[in-house]
Amino acid sequence: MRGFRQFDPPVSVVSCFHRELLGNTIAHFDTGAVTCGLFLAAWCKGRGAVITTQAIMQSPVAREGAGIRDGQVILACVARGWPDERYIANLIVFRRRSAENVTRLLGHDN
Repeated sequence: MRGFRQFDPPVSVVSCFHRELLGNTIAHFDTGAVTCGLFLAAWCKGRGAVITTQAIMQSPVAREGAGIRDGQVILACVARGWPDERYIANLIVFRRRSAENVTRLLGHDN
């Protein structure tokens, strides 16, 4: 349920684009790139951030709370603030494969 509240951040940014751009696939990419930039900027400035989509599952609530018009398509939200280091989900550490195990470069000298 915390995900639907975007983990109760002090700041929440809702990434949108105009509905007229729906047929333009680059609009999703551009809006996603801006969303990613907001996320990375927060961490670079010593804040926490998480990109969420649970909040937009209840888009009428998000639209009302943020004053988003019906002509806008909500892509994602960025919850910004300070991570709760005691929250159990933040204690999970994932082991990741090295880049060499999941990529293949062709036409480049290694």
